[in-house]
Amino acid sequence: MCNKILRKLGRHKTIVNTILFAFVLIGLTSFSLEEKNQEFMGKVVSNFKEYFLTALEEKVYLQTDKPYYSAGENIWFKGYLVNAATLKPQSLSRFVYVELINRMDSVVSRVKIRKDSTGFAGYIKLKPDLPSGDYNLRAYTYWMQNNPTDFFFHKSLYIGNRIDDEVSCRATYDTPANGQVFVNLQFSDSHSQPITEKSIYVLQNGLGVKNRKNTYLSDALGKVKVSIPYEPSSGKTGYLDVYIDDPDLKYHTSIYLPDFSHDFDVQFFPESGVFLNNCIQEVAFKAIGTDGLSEVVSGKVYSNNGDLKFEIVSNDKGMGKFMLSPLPQESYYAIVRSEKGDEKRFDLPQATEEGVALNVNVFGDKVIYGVTDKRKDKSMSLYMLIHTRGVPVLISPLVKLRGQFRQGNLNPGVYAISILDGMGNMQCERLFFSTTANLPLVEMDTDKAYYGRREAVDLSFKIQPLNGGSPAGSYAVSVTDQRLVLKDSLNDNIVSYLLLSSDIKGHIEDPLFYFEGDAIEQSRRLDLLMQTQAWRRYNTTEVAQHRFKMPEYYIEVGQTLSGRVLNILGKPPKKCNVFALGPGIFSATTTDSLGRYQIDGIQFDDSISFILKAQKARRFPGVEIVPDKEVFPSSQTFFTAPQAIPHAFPNDYFEQSKQKYYIDGGMRMIHLDEVKIYGDAQPNDAATNYYSGLADSEIDAEKIEQYAGLSLFDLLSTLPGVQVNGDEVRIRGNQSEPTLFIDGMPEMDLSELRYIQPGDVAKIEVFKGASAAIFGTDGANGVIALSIKRGAVIERTTSVSMTRFSPLGIQKPEQFYVPKYEVQKNKEDPKQDMRTTIYWNPSLMCDSTGILRMSFFTADPANDYTVTLEGITDEGKICHFVGTIKRDEQ
Repeated sequence: MCNKILRKLGRHKTIVNTILFAFVLIGLTSFSLEEKNQEFMGKVVSNFKEYFLTALEEKVYLQTDKPYYSAGENIWFKGYLVNAATLKPQSLSRFVYVELINRMDSVVSRVKIRKDSTGFAGYIKLKPDLPSGDYNLRAYTYWMQNNPTDFFFHKSLYIGNRIDDEVSCRATYDTPANGQVFVNLQFSDSHSQPITEKSIYVLQNGLGVKNRKNTYLSDALGKVKVSIPYEPSSGKTGYLDVYIDDPDLKYHTSIYLPDFSHDFDVQFFPESGVFLNNCIQEVAFKAIGTDGLSEVVSGKVYSNNGDLKFEIVSNDKGMGKFMLSPLPQESYYAIVRSEKGDEKRFDLPQATEEGVALNVNVFGDKVIYGVTDKRKDKSMSLYMLIHTRGVPVLISPLVKLRGQFRQGNLNPGVYAISILDGMGNMQCERLFFSTTANLPLVEMDTDKAYYGRREAVDLSFKIQPLNGGSPAGSYAVSVTDQRLVLKDSLNDNIVSYLLLSSDIKGHIEDPLFYFEGDAIEQSRRLDLLMQTQAWRRYNTTEVAQHRFKMPEYYIEVGQTLSGRVLNILGKPPKKCNVFALGPGIFSATTTDSLGRYQIDGIQFDDSISFILKAQKARRFPGVEIVPDKEVFPSSQTFFTAPQAIPHAFPNDYFEQSKQKYYIDGGMRMIHLDEVKIYGDAQPNDAATNYYSGLADSEIDAEKIEQYAGLSLFDLLSTLPGVQVNGDEVRIRGNQSEPTLFIDGMPEMDLSELRYIQPGDVAKIEVFKGASAAIFGTDGANGVIALSIKRGAVIERTTSVSMTRFSPLGIQKPEQFYVPKYEVQKNKEDPKQDMRTTIYWNPSLMCDSTGILRMSFFTADPANDYTVTLEGITDEGKICHFVGTIKRDEQ
């Protein structure tokens, strides 16, 4: 597998050569290199280099036009695919998969985006009947499946639906008591009137009961009260399937229940992962509720003899820290109280007598470290390794246990300081976040201070990377209604994702929180996160000891069709021809010694079907073609528990989106009962094809019945100009066999006629000479066309040598529509312009001048606009900017 990957990389040598494996040695005041250690350090560096070139890890980030959506809209997105180590947009993958996943871990929509000159841009069309709720937008490349799905891009989205408004169901909850919770469901119609006297069926799922179904009758206020079991210690929330089954009204929704528990958990993390006796160490902690979100807690730390050691309180997203020097023969525990008043006991990790611990403090540009070495056997040397995103920036013998270095030469992001022994075993490790490098400066300029209704806006940006460098790169701009589209406070932007979240395994609540405030506050918050978010992308020991896995998934640089061919005995036939036929595509290959085939060098859009045909030599028995099934990664994603209080999104947004849907010609959603359509039976004749009535000769169903007992080859021999010898068929004047068409589709092999019962055939037609010209090149040797009777099922007596296959193709590009009000007639058009995304452009390219220009027209509502620019330069510099465009009442 590794050799295959390297060969594939060799075909892209110009790209690989731009990803240089360079090491930046930072000035450490307390290190000196010893010649005897060069062999070990060289081996570690070599292993990291091989890992870098073998793994070639990728990151993908999606910029969307808005943080939440309404059913019937498009989710517009721009994908930035970068090398995970350098952050340069030089990754080899040419395709990105984007999925919308619901709480049931079902993929609602999946699209495949091909890279163009500006990156990856696409959309997901939301159906007008999509249920309201929380969704997850996920993106990855095929190659990224070599890592856990935690390192795919994830973004939480709320999608509301006011279009499908025939019935609205609102849920509220009583306080849990006596092992149960009452769920209050209130039903109303599109005019906000209560739906009364209707039978409501409620199916309970995942609540300790197995598909329990109850029936209720809505009261005069449209309400029903549902009792569900509740066990605080079970951790189960579950959901309700709610139905209205009435002749005049059909309705179904799923209600995901919030976490009613006040339970919480607190974890304690000794700095660098090692807790040593008689060693003053920082101990960080993190409190999380059963809903997956942080908890505000306070408490006290005691020794096992009851002595109070410290009082603790969480200050940042459930996190905090304190100092402790464990004593031999003592253990420690904490009594912690949540903000809701619940109190629990948690044991701290047990301290050990021997080991190596690391303390790190970040003060502005300085990183100060201290190592405590309490090993019994100190004969083996220790080494300090500093690395980021799989690239080491320093490795050196640990001569002095105290020292410091400056961050000035470091790029921003997550770094690990690892203490290794001479065997490459990691003794301890401490993460820190470097914030030394600043983002490019962005200046936004508009041609006016204020804009009126349907007025042209000329918008420009000036991008200036700091410390030199070129602004050339790919960018996207979104302009949204500031009143209706609120700031996204829950998800990453391009900076927080590429520098932080993409290198940390596990959910980071509110990642933008760590980039707010002044530099000192950011550094403090990030350092606390580094001590409590213990999972990361890279396993230092595995890389240092060359125990990393070889990739299983390939780099997808083109579209392929692959599979296998088997003979009647289930064995692979040698050098069997395989053909792929699709709209504008005809390609062929042969199978290898294992019966495998692969057709590449093709390009096809989504919703394309192929006919795959395996054609054997005459002396071989029948064959079966089996295309490889498309296998996608597990769709399980992280969702925080639903909240008892509904999402605080502007109601006006969903109402305006609904109005826009209808103004733009959307159809109103009406749920109908089952409809049965009756009609007279149609004659069991053939379907009409484009060549019907143009044949030189034919045999119809009546004549076929007259010749009962004859095979199709026998029937063909009765037609003028057709010569049949066994399975060989020729039309007089041609040296090669004619093309077989079945119901308008070409076949590759006339031997298929053996497996079709004559009684299933409505008509046999023969085209020769000039009449065969309508088939193009397929008619060069004449055509024999079969039309199958309606409803007939062709049963074959051997394996299937032809099949239809519809793989996931490339999404066809679609441009975001921006109305133009350049003439007075359009400006006075009475049709309302209700856009909430005013402008979206994912294809902006910046040259060395750093100037980006664009223009668009304002919408009707006189709300200010939020402008969001994101992008990445060719040198891997990340760009993020948010500005405002002012509106007035004109």
